[in-house]
Amino acid sequence: MTASFLFYRDDTRGERSVFLKGGEKMNESLARILVSAKEMDKWVPVNFLVKYDIQQVNLLDLKDLGLLLVNQSKTNGLLLKLTLKGYHHFR
Repeated sequence: MTASFLFYRDDTRGERSVFLKGGEKMNESLARILVSAKEMDKWVPVNFLVKYDIQQVNLLDLKDLGLLLVNQSKTNGLLLKLTLKGYHHFR
């Protein structure tokens, strides 16, 4: 299964979004944060990503597509990290 990505400028907010197959939308800033974290080999806490509209993204679909790793931490809660496949798609 492959994901298709389409970049789109949202005129109402003036920021770019990444549209995933199925109409899901991801803020471009969110994608850049995940790419940067992958380059540094770091996990990103979900609570840090709330201001980047992480609620609008179906994390399980991205995980099922092999684009995202999800980890549960006792101290930091839910953590996200792009897979190599996800890194190449969002980069």
